[in-house]
Amino acid sequence: MSELKKVIAVANDFSSESKCAIAHAAIFAKKDGSELLLIHVLDGKSNEKLQEEGLTDARIKDVLAAECDRIEKEYGVSSRYATPEGSIFKDIGETVKNEKAKLLIMGTHGIQSLGERLLGSWALRIVDSSPVPTLIVQNKMPLGDSYKRVVMEVDATPECKILLKSAIMMHKTYGSEVILFASSEDDTFGENQIALNMQFCIATLTQAGVTYSTAEQKPGNNYYRDLVRYGSETYADLILIIANNNKDFADYLTEPEQKVIYNSAQIPVLCVTPVHNYIEDNFSFSGLNF
Repeated sequence: MSELKKVIAVANDFSSESKCAIAHAAIFAKKDGSELLLIHVLDGKSNEKLQEEGLTDARIKDVLAAECDRIEKEYGVSSRYATPEGSIFKDIGETVKNEKAKLLIMGTHGIQSLGERLLGSWALRIVDSSPVPTLIVQNKMPLGDSYKRVVMEVDATPECKILLKSAIMMHKTYGSEVILFASSEDDTFGENQIALNMQFCIATLTQAGVTYSTAEQKPGNNYYRDLVRYGSETYADLILIIANNNKDFADYLTEPEQKVIYNSAQIPVLCVTPVHNYIEDNFSFSGLNF
């Protein structure tokens, strides 16, 4: 994928969660003059709804055009739309790739059924198909125009260090404080790996001039549950996590990322997969190049 553009994609299904996603996207766009791209996939479900209401694809485009006008008037941000036909699980990611967008933002309704859990939640399936990091929001509108406190996942895996790129971006763009939230392991090898990862993260953030602090999970507890609890208790504005796209059947049943994405405090969550690591040399915000 060639150099990314100043385009922020927003998955839009006309829900209240989508409007919330647009509000968050506008905050990012204002910082460096990015353009918003609203993506509405025309799939079987939407086509069926159109037929039931006696409407056409043209009507959908009229509504999207009106939404773009609203965004420009309300937020002062340039926007346009795309209406790919196919599946939300494939064509949102394809559109992001084709448009060379640097970030995808989407709202989520949460898990609606056991069947959706078995297939992998809709939000996480779209994260897996996206070529860039995905910011997932619920129905909590942004407070102000910044993200002051960002909690970052730090565990025993090497993948967690990929999150440092996004952490640095958030600090350079919004002056965010980054809180490194360390997991707990009950074996010496795991503890050593976490300690090494924390040392690496601290050194990297220090070198980049990022304000940071550290916190640790209580031993014996569920890490993702504690991550959310800590974020809620400390009024975090954003949580950074790795969304592992190499899942087996057991992972789809437990889906640890879901515990974070659908947190009851409705804290926005920026999901990065190991595949997203390739954007490090292209991702730029406010003149900061990775």
